[in-house]
Amino acid sequence: MKEGSTKNILQDIDCVIEPGARLAIPDATFDFVLLLDVLEHVRDPAFVHIKDWRLLKKNGRLVVSSPFLYQEHEAPHGFSRLTALGVYDLLARHDARILNMRKVGNSCYTLYILFLERGFVNGERSELGLFERVVNKCAVALLPILGPMFSQPPSDQAGVCHHLLVDVVFP
Repeated sequence: MKEGSTKNILQDIDCVIEPGARLAIPDATFDFVLLLDVLEHVRDPAFVHIKDWRLLKKNGRLVVSSPFLYQEHEAPHGFSRLTALGVYDLLARHDARILNMRKVGNSCYTLYILFLERGFVNGERSELGLFERVVNKCAVALLPILGPMFSQPPSDQAGVCHHLLVDVVFP
């Protein structure tokens, strides 16, 4: 996909932070920084953590949500999906103390979501044919039956999860 093909149809992007550009926010400003599904959209995830670390006060907390198995979206700005070990390594290299790392969405849930999201291209709804819409309606109708299966958390050893949630302190 070519540069600039993201439509931002919701007009919900407040600012774009470019690598190498200094944020106009003083050091040690925040007690808490929340990154929701950001890491996959930057070329160098280490850059984001260095910036966040600078913004946090001493013993400030960072909470990160990062998709693992998820369809490509927001092209051309979808660069990577980090494993739990990749996130751990990235944070450890920046002297973070990980308080909690949790995998969310077991393999059944992840496959179900990927199946339903096949009607989206680059994060935006695309047209599905009649048959595909009927199949989706059936899949959604099965949700009450499949729900208990989806609600089981993945094990720490599970290689498949939908998202990683990480709670970190920078001493």
